[in-house]
Amino acid sequence: MFSLALTDGMPVAIQAWMWIGFRRTGMTMSKMLREAWRAVSSGARRSAGHVAGTPERDAALSPIALPVDGHKFSDFLALSQFLTEKSDLDPAVATRAFLALTEADEAFEGHANRLLAAIQDGRLADMDGFDSFMAAHPALRSTAMRIISAWYLGYTGTPAPLDTEDDARFVAYESALMFRPTADATAVPSYTRGRTDYWRHPPASLATD
Repeated sequence: MFSLALTDGMPVAIQAWMWIGFRRTGMTMSKMLREAWRAVSSGARRSAGHVAGTPERDAALSPIALPVDGHKFSDFLALSQFLTEKSDLDPAVATRAFLALTEADEAFEGHANRLLAAIQDGRLADMDGFDSFMAAHPALRSTAMRIISAWYLGYTGTPAPLDTEDDARFVAYESALMFRPTADATAVPSYTRGRTDYWRHPPASLATD
């Protein structure tokens, strides 16, 4: 993806994210490399005994140990599971999301705690009642949407295509929830799978395309 030696050994998905960010968001190369290597740096320290696809390997490939209090993390993970209606959220991604959100807003933790308390006090059973719940707690909507967006988009903040700096922070690429609805039919995109404008022509058949 990149010809720079600094990206050697970096997963294709991360390189793809860097390329998109560099071309579309205007982030500087140094910032792109810093954010990308933050997500994969611990992979260089994994032991040779780890087996691909096992929990041990996944743990080894997660980010460097991060200073997140266990109680704070469990509350954030529980809140994320409720808001996304997903019980299998990756703890490593949750850690990155929590840190990115708190780094962007020092008051985020307090907002998240109030949101969780309001959900528990209001006995909100699931997201079916989310709109009416938010109508009663309008001040908490922004916090809920920031958490949901981090999980679905794979980043926090807002990319600024015309600026050299922005407040966007990488959280995940392959694990972004936006890819799940079509996971049975479409691979997570990391490179073009056809010639320019290939998408303009309908597939000949399901068997061949």
